[in-house]
Amino acid sequence: PFTEVTNFTPQGFTLAKNPYYWQTMHFDGIHVPAMAGNDAALLANSQGQLDQTGNFIPNCQKVYEGKNPGKFHCDYTTVGAIGLFFNNTQYPYSLTAFRKGVSYAIDRQQVYKLAEYGYEPPADSLRVAAAWPNWMDSSLVAQAKEMATYNPAKAQSTFTAAGFTYKGGRLYDPKGTQVTFTLSVINGWSDWDLAMQIIAKNMKAIGIEAKVNLMTQPQWFDEVYKGTAPGGNAHLHWVTTTDTPYDYFFGFMSQESYAPIGTNASLTGQTNYERYVSPQATDLLKQYRQTSDTATQHKLMNQVEAIFLKDLPLIPVVYSADW
Repeated sequence: PFTEVTNFTPQGFTLAKNPYYWQTMHFDGIHVPAMAGNDAALLANSQGQLDQTGNFIPNCQKVYEGKNPGKFHCDYTTVGAIGLFFNNTQYPYSLTAFRKGVSYAIDRQQVYKLAEYGYEPPADSLRVAAAWPNWMDSSLVAQAKEMATYNPAKAQSTFTAAGFTYKGGRLYDPKGTQVTFTLSVINGWSDWDLAMQIIAKNMKAIGIEAKVNLMTQPQWFDEVYKGTAPGGNAHLHWVTTTDTPYDYFFGFMSQESYAPIGTNASLTGQTNYERYVSPQATDLLKQYRQTSDTATQHKLMNQVEAIFLKDLPLIPVVYSADW
Protein backbone atom coordinates (compact mmCIF):
# COMPACT_ATOMS: atom_id res chain seq x y z
CA PRO A 1 0.00 0.00 0.00
CA PHE A 2 2.94 2.37 0.53
CA THR A 3 5.48 2.41 -2.29
CA GLU A 4 6.37 6.03 -3.09
CA VAL A 5 9.54 7.31 -1.45
CA THR A 6 8.90 11.01 -1.02
CA ASN A 7 11.70 11.79 1.42
CA PHE A 8 15.00 10.04 2.12
CA THR A 9 17.66 11.62 4.35
CA PRO A 10 20.05 10.49 7.09
CA GLN A 11 17.31 11.54 9.53
CA GLY A 12 14.75 9.11 8.07
CA PHE A 13 12.53 8.37 5.10
CA THR A 14 8.87 8.64 4.15
CA LEU A 15 6.77 6.19 2.14
CA ALA A 16 3.61 7.64 0.57
CA LYS A 17 0.56 5.85 -0.78
CA ASN A 18 0.70 3.61 -3.80
CA PRO A 19 -1.57 5.54 -6.20
CA TYR A 20 -2.68 2.27 -7.77
CA TYR A 21 -3.48 0.41 -4.57
CA TRP A 22 -6.85 -1.31 -4.73
CA GLN A 23 -8.17 -0.23 -1.32
CA THR A 24 -8.79 3.20 0.16
CA MET A 25 -6.08 4.22 2.62
CA HIS A 26 -6.99 6.34 5.63
CA PHE A 27 -3.62 8.00 6.14
CA ASP A 28 -1.13 9.49 3.76
CA GLY A 29 1.98 7.47 4.42
CA ILE A 30 4.57 6.09 6.82
CA HIS A 31 7.50 8.07 8.15
CA VAL A 32 10.45 6.09 9.55
CA PRO A 33 12.81 8.29 11.59
CA ALA A 34 16.42 7.28 12.14
CA MET A 35 17.27 7.09 15.84
CA ALA A 36 20.78 7.28 17.26
CA GLY A 37 20.02 4.47 19.70
CA ASN A 38 17.60 3.04 22.22
CA ASP A 39 17.74 6.13 24.44
CA ALA A 40 16.63 8.46 21.64
CA ALA A 41 13.86 6.05 20.66
CA LEU A 42 12.73 5.79 24.28
CA LEU A 43 12.42 9.57 24.54
CA ALA A 44 10.43 9.80 21.29
CA ASN A 45 8.19 6.94 22.44
CA SER A 46 7.50 8.50 25.82
CA GLN A 47 6.53 11.77 24.12
CA GLY A 48 4.06 9.99 21.83
CA GLN A 49 6.03 10.83 18.68
CA LEU A 50 6.02 7.23 17.39
CA ASP A 51 3.10 4.96 16.53
CA GLN A 52 5.10 1.74 16.45
CA THR A 53 8.68 0.83 17.27
CA GLY A 54 10.84 -2.24 17.75
CA ASN A 55 13.03 -1.00 20.56
CA PHE A 56 14.19 -2.27 23.92
CA ILE A 57 12.43 -0.19 26.60
CA PRO A 58 13.48 -0.99 30.19
CA ASN A 59 10.49 -1.35 32.53
CA CYS A 60 8.21 -0.76 29.56
CA GLN A 61 4.98 -1.22 31.50
CA LYS A 62 5.83 1.71 33.76
CA VAL A 63 7.86 4.12 31.64
CA TYR A 64 5.82 3.69 28.44
CA GLU A 65 2.45 2.00 28.96
CA GLY A 66 1.95 3.88 32.24
CA LYS A 67 1.98 7.24 30.46
CA ASN A 68 -1.13 6.40 28.45
CA PRO A 69 -2.50 2.94 29.35
CA GLY A 70 -5.35 3.16 26.88
CA LYS A 71 -3.14 3.73 23.84
CA PHE A 72 0.44 2.76 24.70
CA HIS A 73 1.17 -0.98 24.71
CA CYS A 74 4.26 -3.22 24.91
CA ASP A 75 4.54 -6.75 23.53
CA TYR A 76 7.88 -8.52 23.96
CA THR A 77 6.88 -12.03 22.93
CA THR A 78 9.97 -14.20 22.58
CA VAL A 79 10.76 -15.72 19.19
CA GLY A 80 14.17 -16.90 17.99
CA ALA A 81 17.48 -16.93 19.80
CA ILE A 82 20.24 -14.39 20.14
CA GLY A 83 23.57 -16.11 19.67
CA LEU A 84 27.22 -15.21 20.16
CA PHE A 85 28.99 -15.66 16.83
CA PHE A 86 32.73 -15.93 16.16
CA ASN A 87 34.74 -16.18 12.95
CA ASN A 88 34.94 -19.99 12.92
CA THR A 89 37.58 -19.91 10.17
CA GLN A 90 40.07 -18.14 12.48
CA TYR A 91 42.14 -19.92 15.10
CA PRO A 92 41.45 -20.52 17.99
CA TYR A 93 37.78 -19.59 17.49
CA SER A 94 37.70 -22.44 14.96
CA LEU A 95 38.15 -24.94 17.79
CA THR A 96 34.94 -26.52 19.03
CA ALA A 97 36.38 -26.74 22.54
CA PHE A 98 36.91 -22.98 22.54
CA ARG A 99 33.25 -22.28 21.75
CA LYS A 100 32.02 -24.86 24.26
CA GLY A 101 34.25 -23.40 26.96
CA VAL A 102 32.95 -19.90 26.26
CA SER A 103 29.37 -21.21 26.45
CA TYR A 104 29.94 -22.56 29.96
CA ALA A 105 31.48 -19.24 31.00
CA ILE A 106 28.52 -17.02 30.04
CA ASP A 107 26.18 -16.11 32.89
CA ARG A 108 22.96 -16.10 30.89
CA GLN A 109 20.88 -15.27 33.95
CA GLN A 110 22.72 -11.97 34.30
CA VAL A 111 22.28 -11.19 30.61
CA TYR A 112 18.57 -12.01 30.96
CA LYS A 113 17.88 -10.10 34.17
CA LEU A 114 20.25 -7.14 33.86
CA ALA A 115 20.94 -6.48 30.17
CA GLU A 116 17.54 -7.58 28.85
CA TYR A 117 15.50 -6.48 31.86
CA GLY A 118 13.81 -9.86 32.12
CA TYR A 119 12.39 -9.76 28.58
CA GLU A 120 14.69 -12.38 27.00
CA PRO A 121 15.05 -15.61 29.01
CA PRO A 122 18.20 -17.74 28.83
CA ALA A 123 18.46 -20.14 25.91
CA ASP A 124 19.81 -23.65 26.10
CA SER A 125 22.71 -24.49 23.80
CA LEU A 126 20.44 -25.75 21.00
CA ARG A 127 17.41 -23.41 21.34
CA VAL A 128 15.00 -25.87 19.72
CA ALA A 129 13.04 -27.02 22.80
CA ALA A 130 11.38 -23.66 23.50
CA ALA A 131 10.83 -22.56 19.91
CA TRP A 132 9.82 -25.95 18.41
CA PRO A 133 9.12 -28.37 21.29
CA ASN A 134 7.71 -31.02 18.93
CA TRP A 135 10.98 -31.04 16.99
CA MET A 136 13.33 -31.42 19.96
CA ASP A 137 15.08 -34.78 20.18
CA SER A 138 14.26 -35.83 23.73
CA SER A 139 17.59 -37.65 24.02
CA LEU A 140 19.42 -34.32 23.63
CA VAL A 141 17.42 -32.20 26.12
CA ALA A 142 19.73 -32.74 29.10
CA GLN A 143 22.88 -32.14 27.05
CA ALA A 144 21.51 -28.95 25.50
CA LYS A 145 20.64 -27.61 28.94
CA GLU A 146 23.94 -28.62 30.54
CA MET A 147 26.08 -27.01 27.83
CA ALA A 148 24.40 -23.64 28.50
CA THR A 149 24.61 -23.83 32.29
CA TYR A 150 26.87 -21.21 33.88
CA ASN A 151 29.87 -23.20 35.07
CA PRO A 152 33.24 -21.37 35.01
CA ALA A 153 35.06 -24.43 36.39
CA LYS A 154 33.68 -26.57 33.56
CA ALA A 155 34.73 -23.88 31.08
CA GLN A 156 38.30 -24.06 32.33
CA SER A 157 38.41 -27.86 32.31
CA THR A 158 36.99 -27.88 28.78
CA PHE A 159 39.83 -25.64 27.67
CA THR A 160 42.60 -27.57 29.38
CA ALA A 161 41.30 -30.93 28.14
CA ALA A 162 41.67 -29.57 24.59
CA GLY A 163 45.28 -28.45 25.09
CA PHE A 164 44.75 -24.88 26.29
CA THR A 165 46.94 -23.85 29.22
CA TYR A 166 46.92 -21.27 31.98
CA LYS A 167 49.87 -19.04 32.84
CA GLY A 168 49.50 -16.41 35.52
CA GLY A 169 45.72 -16.77 35.40
CA ARG A 170 45.60 -16.10 31.66
CA LEU A 171 44.40 -18.57 29.05
CA TYR A 172 46.71 -19.61 26.21
CA ASP A 173 45.66 -21.59 23.15
CA PRO A 174 47.34 -24.93 22.20
CA LYS A 175 49.84 -23.01 20.04
CA GLY A 176 50.93 -20.93 23.01
CA THR A 177 49.22 -17.62 22.17
CA GLN A 178 47.20 -15.75 24.76
CA VAL A 179 43.47 -16.01 24.06
CA THR A 180 41.78 -12.67 23.43
CA PHE A 181 38.83 -11.51 21.40
CA THR A 182 36.80 -8.38 20.75
CA LEU A 183 33.04 -8.14 21.34
CA SER A 184 31.69 -5.81 18.67
CA VAL A 185 28.34 -4.12 19.30
CA ILE A 186 26.43 -1.08 18.08
CA ASN A 187 26.87 1.91 20.36
CA GLY A 188 23.37 2.83 21.50
CA TRP A 189 21.86 -0.66 21.42
CA SER A 190 21.80 -0.36 25.19
CA ASP A 191 20.70 -3.89 26.06
CA TRP A 192 23.38 -5.48 23.90
CA ASP A 193 25.95 -2.94 25.07
CA LEU A 194 25.37 -4.11 28.65
CA ALA A 195 25.17 -7.77 27.60
CA MET A 196 28.63 -7.48 26.04
CA GLN A 197 30.00 -5.92 29.22
CA ILE A 198 28.60 -8.85 31.21
CA ILE A 199 30.10 -11.38 28.79
CA ALA A 200 33.47 -9.58 28.88
CA LYS A 201 33.43 -9.78 32.69
CA ASN A 202 32.54 -13.48 32.49
CA MET A 203 35.49 -14.06 30.17
CA LYS A 204 37.89 -12.21 32.47
CA ALA A 205 36.89 -14.58 35.27
CA ILE A 206 38.23 -17.54 33.26
CA GLY A 207 41.38 -15.84 32.03
CA ILE A 208 40.27 -14.48 28.65
CA GLU A 209 40.81 -10.85 27.74
CA ALA A 210 37.65 -9.75 25.91
CA LYS A 211 37.30 -6.11 24.90
CA VAL A 212 33.99 -4.43 24.07
CA ASN A 213 34.13 -2.54 20.77
CA LEU A 214 31.35 0.07 20.46
CA MET A 215 30.68 0.72 16.76
CA THR A 216 28.43 2.88 14.63
CA GLN A 217 25.51 1.04 13.07
CA PRO A 218 26.81 1.25 9.45
CA GLN A 219 30.27 0.11 10.53
CA TRP A 220 28.90 -2.81 12.55
CA PHE A 221 26.66 -4.14 9.77
CA ASP A 222 29.46 -3.81 7.22
CA GLU A 223 32.26 -5.44 9.23
CA VAL A 224 30.24 -8.07 11.08
CA TYR A 225 28.45 -9.25 7.94
CA LYS A 226 31.75 -9.45 6.06
CA GLY A 227 33.41 -11.23 8.97
CA THR A 228 36.12 -8.59 9.28
CA ALA A 229 35.33 -7.04 12.67
CA PRO A 230 38.46 -7.10 14.87
CA GLY A 231 39.31 -9.79 17.39
CA GLY A 232 37.50 -12.76 15.91
CA ASN A 233 34.36 -11.01 14.66
CA ALA A 234 32.68 -11.83 17.99
CA HIS A 235 29.17 -10.38 18.07
CA LEU A 236 25.60 -11.04 19.11
CA HIS A 237 23.03 -11.64 16.39
CA TRP A 238 19.54 -13.01 15.91
CA VAL A 239 18.75 -16.12 13.86
CA THR A 240 16.01 -17.21 11.48
CA THR A 241 12.77 -18.44 13.03
CA THR A 242 9.98 -20.06 11.01
CA ASP A 243 7.51 -22.92 11.56
CA THR A 244 10.17 -25.62 11.85
CA PRO A 245 13.89 -25.71 12.79
CA TYR A 246 14.83 -26.27 9.13
CA ASP A 247 15.42 -22.60 8.27
CA TYR A 248 17.20 -22.02 11.57
CA PHE A 249 19.80 -24.73 10.92
CA PHE A 250 19.99 -24.14 7.17
CA GLY A 251 20.83 -20.51 7.87
CA PHE A 252 24.23 -21.22 9.43
CA MET A 253 25.12 -24.90 8.91
CA SER A 254 24.67 -25.54 5.21
CA GLN A 255 27.20 -25.11 2.43
CA GLU A 256 24.40 -23.26 0.60
CA SER A 257 24.31 -20.54 3.28
CA TYR A 258 28.08 -20.05 3.34
CA ALA A 259 29.78 -16.83 2.23
CA PRO A 260 33.58 -16.39 2.35
CA ILE A 261 35.22 -13.85 4.64
CA GLY A 262 35.10 -10.42 3.00
CA THR A 263 31.71 -11.11 1.41
CA ASN A 264 28.51 -9.79 2.97
CA ALA A 265 26.98 -12.97 4.40
CA SER A 266 23.53 -11.39 4.68
CA LEU A 267 23.29 -11.29 0.87
CA THR A 268 22.62 -15.03 0.92
CA GLY A 269 19.47 -14.28 2.88
CA GLN A 270 20.82 -16.46 5.70
CA THR A 271 22.70 -16.00 8.99
CA ASN A 272 26.00 -17.81 8.47
CA TYR A 273 28.04 -15.02 10.01
CA GLU A 274 30.34 -17.54 11.72
CA ARG A 275 31.27 -19.14 8.34
CA TYR A 276 30.61 -22.69 9.48
CA VAL A 277 29.82 -25.57 7.12
CA SER A 278 28.92 -29.15 7.95
CA PRO A 279 28.91 -31.42 4.87
CA GLN A 280 26.81 -33.93 6.80
CA ALA A 281 24.27 -31.31 7.88
CA THR A 282 24.19 -29.93 4.33
CA ASP A 283 23.19 -33.37 3.04
CA LEU A 284 20.63 -33.96 5.81
CA LEU A 285 19.00 -30.58 5.18
CA LYS A 286 18.84 -31.37 1.47
CA GLN A 287 17.14 -34.68 2.25
CA TYR A 288 14.69 -32.80 4.47
CA ARG A 289 13.66 -30.61 1.54
CA GLN A 290 13.18 -33.61 -0.70
CA THR A 291 10.62 -35.38 1.46
CA SER A 292 7.16 -34.45 2.67
CA ASP A 293 7.02 -37.32 5.15
CA THR A 294 6.92 -35.79 8.62
CA ALA A 295 8.40 -38.81 10.39
CA THR A 296 11.37 -38.81 8.02
CA GLN A 297 11.83 -35.06 8.47
CA HIS A 298 11.93 -35.48 12.26
CA LYS A 299 14.59 -38.20 12.00
CA LEU A 300 16.69 -36.00 9.76
CA MET A 301 16.31 -32.98 12.05
CA ASN A 302 17.34 -35.07 15.09
CA GLN A 303 20.62 -35.82 13.32
CA VAL A 304 21.16 -32.13 12.54
CA GLU A 305 20.52 -31.25 16.19
CA ALA A 306 23.17 -33.77 17.28
CA ILE A 307 25.70 -32.26 14.86
CA PHE A 308 24.97 -28.79 16.23
CA LEU A 309 25.64 -29.88 19.82
CA LYS A 310 28.79 -31.74 18.77
CA ASP A 311 30.27 -28.72 16.94
CA LEU A 312 28.43 -25.77 18.56
CA PRO A 313 28.97 -23.48 15.53
CA LEU A 314 27.44 -20.55 17.43
CA ILE A 315 26.57 -20.03 21.08
CA PRO A 316 22.88 -19.39 21.89
CA VAL A 317 22.60 -16.91 24.75
CA VAL A 318 18.98 -15.77 25.21
CA TYR A 319 15.64 -16.09 23.46
CA SER A 320 15.01 -12.94 21.47
CA ALA A 321 12.04 -10.73 22.18
CA ASP A 322 10.04 -9.73 19.11
CA TRP A 323 10.93 -6.04 19.49
